[in-house]
Amino acid sequence: MAPFSGQLLTTKLAIELGQKVERFEIQLELEKERDRSLSRVDLDLERKLRQLEAKSWKQQEERYLQEIEKAHKWYREPTFILLTSGITFSLLTMAIISR
Repeated sequence: MAPFSGQLLTTKLAIELGQKVERFEIQLELEKERDRSLSRVDLDLERKLRQLEAKSWKQQEERYLQEIEKAHKWYREPTFILLTSGITFSLLTMAIISR
C-alpha cells in the first residue's frame, strides 16, 4: 500500500533502482558493441568466403577452358591437315575428271 504522504519509494530503494538502471544501461551498451563487433566479424567472414568461392569458380573455369583447348587441338595437327587436304583434293579431282 502506498503511504498517504505521496512518497512511493524510500530513498534507499530509489538509489538501488537508479543503480540497477545504470548497470542495465551499461550492460546494454556493452552488448550492443559486442553485437556490432560480431556482425563485423560475420561480414568479414562472409566476404572472405565469397572471395574464396569466386577464386574457386575462376580456377574451375580455367581448368575447363584448358580441357576444351586440349580437346580441340586435334584439328591443328599436321597429320589431320594433310589427310583432310589429300581427301578433299582427291574428291575434287575425281569430281572434275568424272564430268
